[in-house]
Amino acid sequence: TESTPATPSDKLRRNPAFWFTDGNIVLTAGKSACRVYRGVLASQSSVFADMLDFPQPTESTPQMDGCPIVELSDSGIDLTQFLGVIFPIPSV
Repeated sequence: TESTPATPSDKLRRNPAFWFTDGNIVLTAGKSACRVYRGVLASQSSVFADMLDFPQPTESTPQMDGCPIVELSDSGIDLTQFLGVIFPIPSV
């Protein structure tokens, strides 16, 4: 696991439903971490498109498993519900 010292990744819990091993961005809300796809987020949400239009992360950007972390002020439940619309997960 690659993490920069400034990253509180040890306090984050990976959401197994939204932790794609080939994802390229980690969204965090509360203590929940979701590794998803930057391009899909940007194509499905104008808010994320605008947010992700900024320059690429630098070495000092907090990372988790080699992916930049984007901290959101939403609750973990809100993030999960949003991602469920963007990345539908089949029922088990």
